[in-house]
Amino acid sequence: MIIADTGWRIAVETALSHLTFPETRDVLTYWAKLRDAAGSDLPDRTDIDPIEIRHTLPHVYLMELEPETGRLLYRLAGDEINSRYKQSINGKYLDEITAPTAIERVQGYFKRCMHDPAIIQIAGILYAEHDAPGFGERLILPLRVSRRGTLGILGMTYQVRQFPNATAAEEGYRQLRRTISLETGAMEITDTTPSRS
Repeated sequence: MIIADTGWRIAVETALSHLTFPETRDVLTYWAKLRDAAGSDLPDRTDIDPIEIRHTLPHVYLMELEPETGRLLYRLAGDEINSRYKQSINGKYLDEITAPTAIERVQGYFKRCMHDPAIIQIAGILYAEHDAPGFGERLILPLRVSRRGTLGILGMTYQVRQFPNATAAEEGYRQLRRTISLETGAMEITDTTPSRS
């Protein structure tokens, strides 16, 4: 997948300007370094050296698109990600661990990240479909998985707060999604605050 040299650089700078936490900024900066080394393509999953981002690993996950089924598989998820599901999600499909009411929305932005390709940022309410949502930011970055001839994701969810129940999250907190094209650097902002009704 060939990506215009200037578009992805603009996308990274735009995304960096909207990230709040150093940890998410570090993951994006690392991905940009891999993207730069990849030439005119997306970074490959095998290019990732966990040592380079070790301080972020509890919040990081790797996913892979299964070409045969179109399903998204978690290849690896850090301890903080697993703790939100009260189990390891390594080897589980996105549609197995996501509420039926949320799967279309969630799967949509993961797939858009890979296929457009784009940087996806979600800020505000996290895990909105859970009984005790969180607050923070999520970063979703596209990868190649060349050994399987498919696409993947390097993702990070950095949660700084967990609400005691769904009602607390609805007291004025929002969820904003930024989709930043790697082709052009253009940004689309969507209020994706889910309704709990």
